[in-house]
Amino acid sequence: MRENVITVVVGKKGSGKTTLARDLVLAAPRRIIMDPMWEHTDGVIVTSFAGFEAYVRPLRRARYAVICRFMDDDDRDAVVDLLTDGEPNNAPLPSVVVLLDEVDRMCSPSTIPEGLRRLVNYGRHFNVSLVAVARRPRQMHRDVTANADRICIGQTQEPRDLDYLAEFIGQELADRAAGLGEHEFVVWPDDLERPPAPVGPPAVELPPEPTPEPAVPSGEGALGTPDPEPTPSE
Repeated sequence: MRENVITVVVGKKGSGKTTLARDLVLAAPRRIIMDPMWEHTDGVIVTSFAGFEAYVRPLRRARYAVICRFMDDDDRDAVVDLLTDGEPNNAPLPSVVVLLDEVDRMCSPSTIPEGLRRLVNYGRHFNVSLVAVARRPRQMHRDVTANADRICIGQTQEPRDLDYLAEFIGQELADRAAGLGEHEFVVWPDDLERPPAPVGPPAVELPPEPTPEPAVPSGEGALGTPDPEPTPSE
């Protein structure tokens, strides 16, 4: 698995981009998912920054998966800030994979929150991998696409989006993206015959939990209790 990777996933509704994004992050031991469309279920759902902080703070280097829903812009931005700014008494969260679903709800072609700008430009210095998902690449801020290590393009038919993508992946691949079916992706610059590798550090195998010993009832005739000696007959 690859660490500290920025992956952009684009494609129209129903192209399979959310499924692909989920698969890319699923094996990561620490993942944070921004889920404005309620499409993710593999994790603990939090609805505020206070709830997020209370859950993640004691787990910093343990395994966790947090799904952020219902958050207003300030709480959402506070979560993103924590990935590169940290807290007064704590360093930024270590070795995290972040999935920003519908990232164009967080930024526009002309505006980007400062925390997201730091994340896409400097997140690799904090061991943060990022998967940013949107329907249309032109609706994201240029910092997101310009810093992408790879771009996964699903069904895309809007000519202006294809022209935008051609600047990064070349006209030949952009033309190919226009004819894709559902759950088909052009992946740049990876080998097109191979599915994109998951991002983030590999999951740590936890030791199996010990099997509890069967309970032994107490009292006369209990399992494992020797039978009483027979009374000699007179």
